[in-house]
Amino acid sequence: MKKVFIPISLPFVAAVLLMFTGGCSKEEVQTYDDLEAGGNVSSVVRKKYDDFFASISELGESATSGGEGADSLLVSKVAGHTDGVIADMRPYPSTFDSRVALDALSYASHDLTVSSGFDDPEVRFFWRNALLDPLFTLAFEYMKTGVTNESTHTQLVKALQRAMGDKATDDMLLNAIRIVGPKPNDKIMEICESDSLVFRKVFDLVVYSRSLQEMGPPIWMMTGPWFVMLDIEGWPLSFYTLNPVDVNNAYYLAFRDYSQGEVYASVYDDPVPKDPAQMDNWLTRAAAAIDSFRQDKELPQKVLGCDLPTFDAHNYYHDYMISATADTAKREYKIILKRERVVQSGFQYAGVDSIEIQFGQREIMSRAETVTPLTAVRYEGETMVAGQLIPARRGEGLALLMPMGVHDEEIVRRYQKSLMPEITFTNE
Repeated sequence: MKKVFIPISLPFVAAVLLMFTGGCSKEEVQTYDDLEAGGNVSSVVRKKYDDFFASISELGESATSGGEGADSLLVSKVAGHTDGVIADMRPYPSTFDSRVALDALSYASHDLTVSSGFDDPEVRFFWRNALLDPLFTLAFEYMKTGVTNESTHTQLVKALQRAMGDKATDDMLLNAIRIVGPKPNDKIMEICESDSLVFRKVFDLVVYSRSLQEMGPPIWMMTGPWFVMLDIEGWPLSFYTLNPVDVNNAYYLAFRDYSQGEVYASVYDDPVPKDPAQMDNWLTRAAAAIDSFRQDKELPQKVLGCDLPTFDAHNYYHDYMISATADTAKREYKIILKRERVVQSGFQYAGVDSIEIQFGQREIMSRAETVTPLTAVRYEGETMVAGQLIPARRGEGLALLMPMGVHDEEIVRRYQKSLMPEITFTNE
């Protein structure tokens, strides 16, 4: 067979290649940030998950305030589509698809909040448990990593803002506080400030709570988190962490508390048993360990290596806020954890609860090698429970501070260097 060579020009080759590759290049999105910057998130997620959004729309329109409620078969159908989106979301934020899936869930959640059938109990239950809860759960897991960046953290806040709409409840506000955190980036602060609902409250709280700390902690506390054991007469041992937060080279303290069980499980590396039959023995071990805390000479080393969580430490935690004051004349520094009086009715209220941790001049300047003892004072106002009055009480004791987890002494050196004046010399 005779071979025939047909000359092909380079422009023709380029045109053919363009037909197969160049025609879609303009629509290709390289990263999630490209998609978001182009304002195309909604259209992309709705196109990718069109069956999911169609079922969400059907659910929202199927139940009205005067109807019979959502059909169970329809709810099952929507749940099946939702499971697929959640499965795509699980690798968040490591893949492009997981970030798109998260937004899909948030847009669907918003669609239900504005649907005609939202007041139907089945629809509201589905919105809360099948859509919002997975979003909050993923956000908490993400914050636990301690490795956040502006893009992903901002996406989470925007997604939750969208998903809650104007249907947020008080417990969602508390969750939002933990996800925004005590050190949100400038973009998140802008989003929160411009919001008219939940995240505006979070913004106000972050700004206000920082104002309560008139003075930053002693410099030696800036290296990492500190485990605090409060041993105050009249109260059982209680446990906290104080976590320094750097906001533009100004340091604040975030905090959280731990139950005695959490402390024992982590410090003594004895997790809560999954088998209920073993629970009594575990509780016995935990109680014995807590009782011996004061005498345990190895406690500081155990605390240093424990894995108690600090990711959700905040300026606000469990109705308590942290403040800090300094008295330069007395050379004192105080950290105060305070819960205001809570009134439910004339026969049911909880008095103010205030815990003061006091640093003298020596403790302000430096810490002890292992455990730093500080004076602690607690005051609890009178409380009424079921019509029974519990008088106010006050107690004094110790707050024992121990370093916990990873500490970086370089932070102190960098901070001290930033405070030194810059001096330049010129040769004339």
